[in-house]
Amino acid sequence: MPPLNEGSFLWMPTTMAHALIGEVLDIMQKQDMTFEFIPEIESAVGKLGRAETPLDPAPISMIETIINYKSEYMIDKDGQRLHFLMC
Repeated sequence: MPPLNEGSFLWMPTTMAHALIGEVLDIMQKQDMTFEFIPEIESAVGKLGRAETPLDPAPISMIETIINYKSEYMIDKDGQRLHFLMC
């Protein structure tokens, strides 16, 4: 199977089933801030609980975070790729 370099990652941790909404929200906010300190990450957005639809059975204790990575390269004014150096 070829590598799938899609540029994003879905992180889905769960808390204890009896956790309060405020506690889960605090965990999610701290987690999102921590992810954004990683230089390769462009953004991290979390969601807790479920939408008002029967198609989303996620409990309140489940956090869904979408992490978007920075592009592997940038394009200069001539349209050429500028690769980042990997250490």
